Amino acid sequence: MINKVLLTGRLTSNIELRQTNDGIVFSYFTLAVQRMSSKNETDFISCVTWRKTAEFMRDYLKKGSLIGVEGRLEVYRLEQDGNYQTRTNVNVSQVHFLESKQQNIDQSTENVFNTNTIQKNNFNNKNFDKEQDEMKMEDIDFDEIDF
Repeated sequence: MINKVLLTGRLTSNIELRQTNDGIVFSYFTLAVQRMSSKNETDFISCVTWRKTAEFMRDYLKKGSLIGVEGRLEVYRLEQDGNYQTRTNVNVSQVHFLESKQQNIDQSTENVFNTNTIQKNNFNNKNFDKEQDEMKMEDIDFDEIDF
């Protein structure tokens, strides 16, 4: 069986680091992904990155940054006051920067999905694939996260 997710989209907010109870750094963020079938429909996908990948994202990306992510889909169930909720996230294993820092600064929020001007250079394809960065959703205390 295969569980692989590939997405290209824009960050909906700046990256904020959090820590598990064991002190492991992670970031929880949302990626705005335009549907291929329609230019007017956007899906907002919840994602999580771990350790160094989360730190690199915080240091080099901001709201509106165009990125590509690879990872696996994780569905988990939360119980709160006897009620159960199902959450779905992408546990990100790789992050690809798809535009230069200057393009990120110049990009307007009205034109967030125009990918025709993406430049390829050494900085753009930084790949922070760390086997040790992958963790399981059970390692996060979801009571501390605002969804």
